[in-house]
Amino acid sequence: DFDKEQRKTARTTLNRLFEVIRSNPNVAYYEEASQELNRVLNIFIRLNSGGTILSYSDLLLSIAVAQWTELDAREEIHSLVDTLNDIGAGFNFSHDFVLKAGLMLSDIASVGFKVDNFSKKNMALLQDNWPAIRSALTRTVQLASSFGLSGANLRAESSLLPIAYYLYKIESPENFEIKG
Repeated sequence: DFDKEQRKTARTTLNRLFEVIRSNPNVAYYEEASQELNRVLNIFIRLNSGGTILSYSDLLLSIAVAQWTELDAREEIHSLVDTLNDIGAGFNFSHDFVLKAGLMLSDIASVGFKVDNFSKKNMALLQDNWPAIRSALTRTVQLASSFGLSGANLRAESSLLPIAYYLYKIESPENFEIKG
């Protein structure tokens, strides 16, 4: 299905790749025998010191993005972070907080940032519950803000998770925020 010029370009590119990896000693590589994703991610993080530094949670977010089929996980999570951070006097939430909260609110046994927690089954559950998760987290931060909390005085983001869980379980009614 490729024309002659495309085949030539592909062949040239592959030959150049072969030369760089096998013939020229300019690229150092290490062959890892283990196929365990946790190990591979940890090696990648250690070696990725140039360019944009990626955290373990960045890579786990990529796994979530790849497994959500109905929604754009990256857009949804980053949008929620922006929404939460704009509430009241402002907060400093990250996508780590939202991912952990999503795991917890979805009743996934462990909320740790492990590859096993980002399985296809768990990510489908997270995606299915996303509207309710979004609502519970938004209401939680609105409630916290109504008590005078903000990014400047909230010592531990995780302290909001039990409140979010409670609001999630009771389907996040609107009457929890203190007005005035």
